Amino acid sequence: SNRGKSSRGVFLSGSAETMVVVEGAGHADAEVARQSLIRRWRRLSRHGIADAFEKNPARCRRLVLRGVPEDLRWEVWQAAVGSKKRYRPSQYRELLAQETTWSRLIELDAPRTFPDVAAFNSCYLESLRRVLRAYAVFNPTVGYCQGMNFVVGLLLLVSKRAEEEVFWVLLSLMEGCGLNGFYAEGFPVLRTYMLAFGRLFDNSVPDLARHFEQEGVQPTDFLHQWYLTLFVTSFPLPTVCILWDGILSCGLPLILSIAVSILRSMKHRLLCGSFEDILSFLRTLNKGVGSDADAVQLGRLLLRKSDTLEVPFKVRHGLPRISSCDNEDQYVEEDIEAS
Repeated sequence: SNRGKSSRGVFLSGSAETMVVVEGAGHADAEVARQSLIRRWRRLSRHGIADAFEKNPARCRRLVLRGVPEDLRWEVWQAAVGSKKRYRPSQYRELLAQETTWSRLIELDAPRTFPDVAAFNSCYLESLRRVLRAYAVFNPTVGYCQGMNFVVGLLLLVSKRAEEEVFWVLLSLMEGCGLNGFYAEGFPVLRTYMLAFGRLFDNSVPDLARHFEQEGVQPTDFLHQWYLTLFVTSFPLPTVCILWDGILSCGLPLILSIAVSILRSMKHRLLCGSFEDILSFLRTLNKGVGSDADAVQLGRLLLRKSDTLEVPFKVRHGLPRISSCDNEDQYVEEDIEAS
């Protein structure tokens, strides 16, 4: 049988379209924990989430990794990347008043963004065009690259089209968290992350890494799409939102752990596959997950696995370090031991 089972409740069928996630803990215990977590977030919200991230970012990150209530997600994302500190009144309008040579490409790509998401209507499309144009004017060197449309599209959906706030979160992600290096000419940061992924994959799942090599599967065959859209086009949106809770709070290096955790969770299914089977499976992960509740559970599982995956110092060493949106304290103990 091609049915594989990974730890902690992810079942993968032999079909590339089927991925069912089941609760590991008892429903009663899970509900008690969920209510306790919601109360903690409510208390934090009353005192100011942005202040909490400023004063105790490590504590806030731990809370994020346990789960973010959907109605507080946008406030948490803004606080995690510090977008309100970048805000300059009238700057967004001033940027929109200028022309950019990237407009034609933005116009071409905009309608291809979330064509199957009913909520992403013509108003969202117009906001998407404006935010992308404003960023292209702000940073003409990066301008616009495919993939950015999905990043901005998700920000618009989660914020319920708070267009100007979305621009400042995008700016914080690109300029503060270093995401702009993924889209700059030559893809310098993307290349660095590809190499780091290869080292972490070999270190964490050596048997699957060998199988990929034997079948001729290159990480670039699936990683380009995963990384250029930060997983937006590869998983159901409820799953992606939870992955983004972690990425925005802990920093871009978490995408390495997420990518490896995805493959490790599906290892038994992937070890059975040929080149065509593997790529077909990895390119249809957003199909057939089931209900939104299953998609949420999948996101929680992957984020939990990513957080506990050990990333050796030699893997992180070559990554660009960005002070904003980068979880510095996560690595202190291991780095001391490594030195």
